[in-house]
Amino acid sequence: PLSSGIDRDLARDMPRYGMKFYLACLCAFLVIRIDLLMVNYFNGMTEAGIYSVAVGFADLLYMLPIAIGTILFPRIARDQAGEGGLTLMACRFAVVLMGAVCLAAALLAKPMIHLLYGSAFTDSVRPLLWLLPGVFVLSLEAIVANDLAGRGYPAVLVVYWCVGLLLNIGLNLMLIPRWGATGAAAASTVTYAVMSVLVFRRFFTESGANWRLVFVLNSPDVRRLYDTARSLLVSRHVG
Repeated sequence: PLSSGIDRDLARDMPRYGMKFYLACLCAFLVIRIDLLMVNYFNGMTEAGIYSVAVGFADLLYMLPIAIGTILFPRIARDQAGEGGLTLMACRFAVVLMGAVCLAAALLAKPMIHLLYGSAFTDSVRPLLWLLPGVFVLSLEAIVANDLAGRGYPAVLVVYWCVGLLLNIGLNLMLIPRWGATGAAAASTVTYAVMSVLVFRRFFTESGANWRLVFVLNSPDVRRLYDTARSLLVSRHVG
């Protein structure tokens, strides 16, 4: 039967949670985008256009871990007391998957950019190569951050992103005037690495896991990969 009423606890908790999440997302957005504005300011529209192509490719690669984290979030929220085993497994597979994706992107960046944008944008290859390590570590951080979001999103994560934003701005001020788009990419990668270390440290504290459970495939994982690859090959042969 339908009923009306106000859940006071939920009404009190939602704005608090939403504000933490919004501030973190705002800082994260600025970290990812403010370097493009600074490249345009210091080096002009041509350099900003070159850098925007590199950033666009990086954004495409980053969509995969975002999707993984989005799927994890409601499952973690439903079982906040869990040990995070699903998150750990997702991170281990993401290490392999994103490693392969970033390696492929590094090898194919030049011909792909030349094919899609023309020879005028081949200078985008170098900043993209500098961005790829940052994309890799930020991909893993995105999965773990969604796990922490499902557990209430500790307020310290907002502080981490604020620190990351200040660090990114400082590095951009030092590197962009001298190295342009490549300097912006290097600043982003350093910022992403620092942010990932901070977030993973918090995750280890919350879950009690260690780094091997996050980054190293175990025997069951290898077996899953083997079974999946075998199933795909069999399906393709039958088809």
